[in-house]
Amino acid sequence: MTRLYRASYEPLKRRGAVAAIVLIGVALIAGSSIAPGNHAAIGGPLPQRPTPQGKGKFKTLYIPVKNKAYTEMQDLIVSLRLLEELAADFNDTIAIPVDITLTFGECGEVNAFYRPDKHQIIFCYEYLEELAKIYAATTKSDEELGTRLTGSIFHTFFHELGHALIHVLDLPVTGKEEDAVDQLATVILVEAGEDGEKAVLNASLEFLANYQAQSQTRLTKSQFADEHALDAQRFYNLLCWVYGHNEKKYAYLVNKGMLPKERAERCADEYDKIFKSWSRLLDPYMKK
Repeated sequence: MTRLYRASYEPLKRRGAVAAIVLIGVALIAGSSIAPGNHAAIGGPLPQRPTPQGKGKFKTLYIPVKNKAYTEMQDLIVSLRLLEELAADFNDTIAIPVDITLTFGECGEVNAFYRPDKHQIIFCYEYLEELAKIYAATTKSDEELGTRLTGSIFHTFFHELGHALIHVLDLPVTGKEEDAVDQLATVILVEAGEDGEKAVLNASLEFLANYQAQSQTRLTKSQFADEHALDAQRFYNLLCWVYGHNEKKYAYLVNKGMLPKERAERCADEYDKIFKSWSRLLDPYMKK
């Protein structure tokens, strides 16, 4: 299971993905009217299993775009081979029974999602543009904007990867699937090291911004009924899991009042259970 963590964020960081997202964020903002503002698992080791043999492969696809700004973004992403590198790492790490396609594309909506009928993870350029606007409002430099975008993009991408794995591997989920894949995305990143931990904290800022934007209006029935947790809940969940992973290192989240003490008391146990659960679910499919 640990190989999945190592094969995610860190290799992409070494290959310049973070720098690439800086360029993407800067280009998106330049094209708009917005400018940047001033554990181990519980229960002991898992039993050894033979290396699984999956017939599926992670593949890549770039959906043709019409918007000129998105064309420029796609050209940059294609040239940097971000999806290809990620697909290669996953193919070396996890066995899947069918092909899963990793996709950037123009969708006509602000979204990122998994299409079970096509086994396709799609990250929409409209969503990337929206994220750039959200983070531009609170960042002071292009580098900071790019770093925050990176965290949000990777967390969202691994969130959708969770949906894909649950589907193609027929994994059991008790509780809300959206919460479960938020947990997987967080575990993948924080287990990759400090950069991954920071990525999760940066990803949480999207949910904080959404919550703050909604705080002046009453929540609707649709928001309460949605399969996703409320934005404020997702924000505190991510802080809790990062803190639970390393209480000493991230004590400032509690000391500065960002994470309520009442929740913080349970975060270490919460993270350990999440790590254990996803490790046991995915271990049979990890290539040794």
